[in-house]
Amino acid sequence: MEPSNIKDVGEVIRRVRKSKGLRLEDLADENISPATISNIERGISHGDRLKIVLKQD
Repeated sequence: MEPSNIKDVGEVIRRVRKSKGLRLEDLADENISPATISNIERGISHGDRLKIVLKQD
């Protein structure tokens, strides 16, 4: 994934999270921290993999 695309994905995640009235803490769990979600939203990836955890209600 191109670096600019990673940032685009993060912006979409943030937009959807905010539209649903969710906090970073609401998406976090034992596998992904609020700080990691924040980094993803800001387009900052760590290492070669981008880990996105989808939680369903």
